[in-house]
Amino acid sequence: MELVTRMVQAAADSAPVAARPCVVALAIPTLNEEASIGDVLRAVPRGVVTRIIVADGGSTDATVARAPMDVPASRPRRRRRTPT
Repeated sequence: MELVTRMVQAAADSAPVAARPCVVALAIPTLNEEASIGDVLRAVPRGVVTRIIVADGGSTDATVARAPMDVPASRPRRRRRTPT
């Protein structure tokens, strides 16, 4: 979580001044992350990230239900798992 925050901030800091304000979309892949998705979403720097996409990989817990409560503008997307 802290690593993601540092990476996003570093990308924003390295952008040329003419390119600011930048638009950054953050995609968060999830699979049964009910316990941690709220903390992850709250740690995203809102001044840098303008869109958050929660890409669920077929969670069987309440990950999808919890994500929109923490990010009002996001809609979790559930992707179908392909048989392996």
